[in-house]
Amino acid sequence: MPAIQLARLKIQVAGLVDRFDQPVPFHRALRDLYGYYADRTYRPGLSAPRIPLIPHYRLPTPVVRQVEIDLLPFILADPLAALALVDELWLDPFLEPRLLAVYIFSHVSPSPPEPVIERLIRWARPEEERQVITALLSQGTARLQREQPELWAGIIQQWLRADDPAILSFGLHALISMISDPGFENLPGIFRLLSPIMLPASSKLQGDLVELIGALAQRWPIETAVFLRQMISMGHGTGILRVVRRCLGFFPMDSQASLRDAMQVYGERQKEGTPRT
Repeated sequence: MPAIQLARLKIQVAGLVDRFDQPVPFHRALRDLYGYYADRTYRPGLSAPRIPLIPHYRLPTPVVRQVEIDLLPFILADPLAALALVDELWLDPFLEPRLLAVYIFSHVSPSPPEPVIERLIRWARPEEERQVITALLSQGTARLQREQPELWAGIIQQWLRADDPAILSFGLHALISMISDPGFENLPGIFRLLSPIMLPASSKLQGDLVELIGALAQRWPIETAVFLRQMISMGHGTGILRVVRRCLGFFPMDSQASLRDAMQVYGERQKEGTPRT
């Protein structure tokens, strides 16, 4: 990987964005740029983060940011050309061009919403690389969440009604993205969506549920603890107990104590065979 000279990088990126409305030439120039700055000396060690399952360039952050900065005015000025470019980049076998596709997609106006929603639903597939899906469901949906909240909520509900745990996981991660928005306040709506999934607390979803509860507890610790106590009293099986135990550290000490009490009561009722009320 060559040393980054900012003046040279800006000239290279300027030549790239000049092809914004030409998806195939842009894609070719992007591969050349990313290949030029790729870290080909990297060797993963024991302490390395999880390596994506698809090939990646391991680009320096300044290269990624310069491309994003220079692209933004073009994306905002010509959303149709932006979507055509997104469609091209989404087919790339490497991680970074696909993350760039998500970045471009995140700034495309969802008015009209159909082109954005159609791509979102088509791309959110269980077989996709997790890092790409996570970026798509958080960063990629930012404008849709802000400008078409009812449509976004409808997509989430559709995912949460799926039988496939992988699709359900998309819905849970979309809820995390929604909760992370400081302007979001519809906590009862989140609890209504979450209840049918929390009661069985499938083992395949417990990691996602823990992450979601952590996000809820960060903003609404008292209300979330009350919700969990209700779920414990209504739940069946040990799945809900496993989830709550993993979540105890998210809460203040008094809430932790009340959750432990609720789990103890539930356990005693199970041993006695007392019907739940």
